[in-house]
Amino acid sequence: MKISIIMAVLSVLILAGCKSNDANDGTTAQAKKKAYHCEQATKLGSMIPRTRCVTQADKELEEQKSKEAFRNARAKAPRIHSGG
Repeated sequence: MKISIIMAVLSVLILAGCKSNDANDGTTAQAKKKAYHCEQATKLGSMIPRTRCVTQADKELEEQKSKEAFRNARAKAPRIHSGG
């Protein structure tokens, strides 16, 4: 009798724990953009690693700016045409 009550209580606790974990798996896109992502990088010519933490939104903005700068630099570059 005592064992069956303990087993029933443990079963309920395990199922409740699984249910609460399922709610945390459904993170929204907005929560992911607020989450920080940290990475270590070393500058060229330096031995000291630096840690850089950015949000996903900042990372996307930086990528967009770098693509735009690349496009602008490419547009300003002189065109070299071959004689052929």
